[in-house]
Amino acid sequence: AGDHQADLHLAIEGPEGEPAAPTVPLHVILRSAPRAQVNIAGSAGAFGSGSSVEVVDFGLAATGVTRRVFVQVRANAESTLTVKSQHHGVMRHLEMGEAGSVVAYGLELDGQPVDLSETWTRLVDPPRTLEGVSLPMDFTLGTVAGQMSGRYEDLLTIDISPN
Repeated sequence: AGDHQADLHLAIEGPEGEPAAPTVPLHVILRSAPRAQVNIAGSAGAFGSGSSVEVVDFGLAATGVTRRVFVQVRANAESTLTVKSQHHGVMRHLEMGEAGSVVAYGLELDGQPVDLSETWTRLVDPPRTLEGVSLPMDFTLGTVAGQMSGRYEDLLTIDISPN
């Protein structure tokens, strides 16, 4: 991102390669807008452009079970990665909603705990390459004993914005 400059020389040649005009100095400035993108690898979801829903499935829940996905970031500038949990770090029983039981879970990104009780942010400055950076995201289920049987869910929104 930013301005990239170069000094060039413009030469005009005839059909035989002979100079047709004097060489002209030329100063070129390329303005590159800051851009960032994020995708999740290792989850189940639809491929396509725009926002999508990716699923991390714990299967039959057990206390302490972990799942790992990778948050892949590409950017041409330092960027802010944001993680927000719809239910503030707990999965709610799908049929019972707010009145049903919950299963807490922990989340780490690149080995650092993520506090899902509020919107969490982190600065990232990936290499300016096609590969970018791939950050491990680990989910760990809390206590599941004594909870109602059924499906539980939380929705994480993961966003990136170039600074």
